Amino acid sequence: MLYHPVTSNATKYQKFYAKLTKYLVESSNLIENISVRTQDGFVLDTLYVKNPHTDRCIIFFHGNAGNLSMRYDMIKFLYNFGSVVIFDYRSYGRSTGNITHLTEEGLYQDGYAMWKYVTSELKYEPNKITLFGESLGCSIVIKLAADLSKTFNNETYPHSLILNSPFSSLSSIVNHMFNKYNYGFLESLITFVELEYDSIEWIKYVSHTIKIIIAHSPNDEIIPYPDARKLYHSVHRNPNIKFIDIHGEHNDIGLTTNYVYSVSEMLQE
Repeated sequence: MLYHPVTSNATKYQKFYAKLTKYLVESSNLIENISVRTQDGFVLDTLYVKNPHTDRCIIFFHGNAGNLSMRYDMIKFLYNFGSVVIFDYRSYGRSTGNITHLTEEGLYQDGYAMWKYVTSELKYEPNKITLFGESLGCSIVIKLAADLSKTFNNETYPHSLILNSPFSSLSSIVNHMFNKYNYGFLESLITFVELEYDSIEWIKYVSHTIKIIIAHSPNDEIIPYPDARKLYHSVHRNPNIKFIDIHGEHNDIGLTTNYVYSVSEMLQE
């Protein structure tokens, strides 16, 4: 299965909120639980962690597994640079829907709904917003940025994209897994083909005024390092794109000094 949503667990959510309140924010009033409705009627469970010391905002698009309550460490890191809005896709966590509602187009709609809410309701200027993607979330970020670039209006573009562990396309990952394992996997993997998540195509349409960091670990056992390099090389002439090596495996990454410095530098521009 491509999608591995984890529904809500009251105890784990309580521990997650307690951690945020105790160790991250100055006051519990800076944490707001929001329900964001998509154009096709799903309600996305959303957490707004406000940083009162900056006018920047980072929208967090997580990967294909778990839910937002499992992302404390990355929220903590991103909070150094701005307010953080993290949400669960349809059927994940406490968002409405079930696994049958998980489609590529549906997740793109979820991403657009978050962008619209952050700009229209939370009133963040587009140029003060960073889109942060994790694995599958990178594909949603790239598609959203490509669509926003179609306006040809710099004032409606996000400031930057941070893409942790992205892939070039889903078919590329299918081919990698097929070659890595054996023919017995083909039947289960082939069902992914209609779900393309063609990031290598969409990233070509992202405005060159949008700053981009692509970060990947050579030890990633799920998404091969060369695939992320392939994504980077497809647009490497863009002067505002940077590739950074990170450490660790796919679900246990380690942020390098270069990564931390580069993110900090980019988000201060």
